[in-house]
Amino acid sequence: MRTTPIALCWRKRDYTMAVEMLNAWEEEAVAMKRRDLMKDETQAISEEMLKGTLKPDMDRRKRKNAIRTAVESVRHGR
Repeated sequence: MRTTPIALCWRKRDYTMAVEMLNAWEEEAVAMKRRDLMKDETQAISEEMLKGTLKPDMDRRKRKNAIRTAVESVRHGR
């Protein structure tokens, strides 16, 4: 099965949108925590996005709670 250039363009656009969305959520988490995120915390946010817990059309409060839960789920020593 060959991939057409149009299909590649759509995939690239969807990938770019997902990366931009993930970066925005990471910036929001940095603002909430007032420090840079560790690698496992950023991975937790991306896993929540892949699971479908974090969606672009979420309410602001629900989104913040989902991000906070994801970041705190990987905290060391707790």
